[in-house]
Amino acid sequence: ALEDEEITRTLREIWSGLRRRERKRLLMDVYRKLILESPSLGLLTLLLKRLRDEESFHHRNVRFLRQVFGNVRPGDGAALLASFRRHGEGARGAALSRLAEILAVVSRSLPDRQAEAEALLGSWIQTAPEVGLRMYHLRLQSPHRAR
Repeated sequence: ALEDEEITRTLREIWSGLRRRERKRLLMDVYRKLILESPSLGLLTLLLKRLRDEESFHHRNVRFLRQVFGNVRPGDGAALLASFRRHGEGARGAALSRLAEILAVVSRSLPDRQAEAEALLGSWIQTAPEVGLRMYHLRLQSPHRAR
């Protein structure tokens, strides 16, 4: 009787763990599809604001930010570049460097908007020379990513 009770208790623990893992996997699939593979313009704009305003947000989430901004829908390109321009107007120093880093990711994912993005980056480099230095370091770190 004690052995049957032990088996039943263990079985319940195993099944609840399996159900939790399956729910987590399903949620991660939804997350991947909705956020990483097809981010909304509203989400991207919110992330830009946080990126500009909080240095710690950039350090904690740089990989996530590169993934999300690397999957921008071509139809959102013009509006997103306008958002970069707006957020960059008041930014200086490190904040502008963070925005420039992610703008470089966006410019690679939107080849038809690359000239516009590079012009914006060029204006930021004139405003804040550290942006140019940051772009140079990014090219050294990952030559296949930045051009």
